Amino acid sequence: MLSSALVVSAVSFLSPTAYAKSLHPDFQLMRGGVQQYGDWLVGCDNNAECTMIGFPKRAIMRELDVASKEMAVQISLSGSDDAAPVVELVPFGVDIAGKATAYSSGRFVLNVEYEVAAISIPHGFSRQALLPMEAAAVVKHLQGNKRLTGKALSNNTVIARFPEAEFNRAFTAMQSRRAQLLKIRADQAIDDLPGELPDGSTMPVVGKKKRIVARETMISGFVPILTEGRCRNDFMANPRQFHFANGAILWSFECTNAAGLTRTLWDMAPSALALSAPVDLPEPRDGKVRAGIDGLQDVAFDWDFGILRSYQYLESREDCGTFRAWGFTASGWQMLERREMPLCKGITPDQWIRTYFLLTEGAGPDE
Repeated sequence: MLSSALVVSAVSFLSPTAYAKSLHPDFQLMRGGVQQYGDWLVGCDNNAECTMIGFPKRAIMRELDVASKEMAVQISLSGSDDAAPVVELVPFGVDIAGKATAYSSGRFVLNVEYEVAAISIPHGFSRQALLPMEAAAVVKHLQGNKRLTGKALSNNTVIARFPEAEFNRAFTAMQSRRAQLLKIRADQAIDDLPGELPDGSTMPVVGKKKRIVARETMISGFVPILTEGRCRNDFMANPRQFHFANGAILWSFECTNAAGLTRTLWDMAPSALALSAPVDLPEPRDGKVRAGIDGLQDVAFDWDFGILRSYQYLESREDCGTFRAWGFTASGWQMLERREMPLCKGITPDQWIRTYFLLTEGAGPDE
């Protein structure tokens, strides 16, 4: 067991403010996107919470590498501008269907300089957050361009490999982007950024938005949806109707194209007496998502929470792509969250890198 009395020398980090003053163009991240630097993916959300996750390259033909398992490393920065990084070890892998596979347990120790004998990982190949002192030691090790490995306690052989290439460039990029976002927060004197603000914006944030709940209702009589030209076969399948507490009505229906791809299209009316119109959902980075014209794939509406969730998968896999969630409020639809994972590595959507987040007040019966 590690002794809490032993203290590791703190890792030296330049302050985010210093990074903001002299940013190299290569280190400036796209607003709301994920960029790749060697083995690492880097992204930040609009609240200056940043994440980098690294995947080791495929094993080269060396006996130790081939026999070892690959482990991802996730490093996060949030909170104050001098907050220490949080480091997690993340098992990953995919089967033929593209779903995550579980590793068998195998205890190992990390080969980093530490003031105790070693950093022991008791749960082996399972997701594990390191202690703050351990996290500092791992980051310092990677900053020194040293290879990170996990060695078995039994015979000292390498049983776990980790990402390493371009760590410093990725880590500096994450700090740089975070500095930019923290500066926006400081300049505008706001507690929570409402979204990806345009340059020069000074609009203040006034409270949290509250989602409006809905209920699904039976469809009877005339359906006030114009579907002509929106479904290739002009056929509306599986129509559904939802009534919001403020009187608005949301409609959904499915279209299937010639290739067999099914999309769900969305219409909305301000009241039961008004005509419906195709829904445009806000996308702070891209402007809007035309949910009523282009439709959404792999979508679900949690009407009792007022949340619409959409998964845009890559390569027909469920371990990579973009996840988006919207909530309906008195100000209309608001994007609540976006998560992105450009590499198909067996990581579930809840572990993808978050690139947008808006805190709203719950409106559902269980919130």
